[in-house]
Amino acid sequence: LQTLAITVTGLVLGAWRGFLATLLYVVVGLAGLPVLAGGKAGLGVMAGPTAGYLISFPIAAAATGALAAYFLRRGFRAQYLWLVVAGLVPALLIVTPLGIAGFVVNAHMDLLHAIGVALAYVPGDIAKVFAAAGIAVAVHKAFPALLAAPVPATAWSWGTRRGATSETAERRVQRHDAGQRPDRLRGCVDHQVRDAVDRTCQRTDDA
Repeated sequence: LQTLAITVTGLVLGAWRGFLATLLYVVVGLAGLPVLAGGKAGLGVMAGPTAGYLISFPIAAAATGALAAYFLRRGFRAQYLWLVVAGLVPALLIVTPLGIAGFVVNAHMDLLHAIGVALAYVPGDIAKVFAAAGIAVAVHKAFPALLAAPVPATAWSWGTRRGATSETAERRVQRHDAGQRPDRLRGCVDHQVRDAVDRTCQRTDDA
């Protein structure tokens, strides 16, 4: 079930988180916890014939996550099929070749024999990718923002600061106008009163 778990991790968590989660799984197994296939654990696993697969897992999870994020963020139709593609490409181009390399280096197989052994796992890996894509579709329907494109923090911060600055400036103008308005009204009233007094005095003098 390792291939299924690695593919689901990449499809659900994306490139960076998928890589870290898978790397943690490998490191924990190498540290001695029996979490690897067949209950194996310890650094001795890296001397075994399946070492190439272990090395490929974090890389494949990262590639799967990158492809899944690319397809999901562009809103392609037939989401399930695109997630299958995102899982198949790393499985066939990363996991299988590195698995073959592990057979050649650690098991001392000739290349053709190693290819034949690795190809025996391919049908099962393909079936697991289809299952993983179905799981990932269900997860992304429940959590659609899981691999959504991030909003640049700098742009948000700049827009927020600029909006706050504009609002502050507008409030200052409003306060300034509010403060000046009574003085203007008072000046207008005083001017009208003086004009009325002057006209009254002029009429008195004429009389």
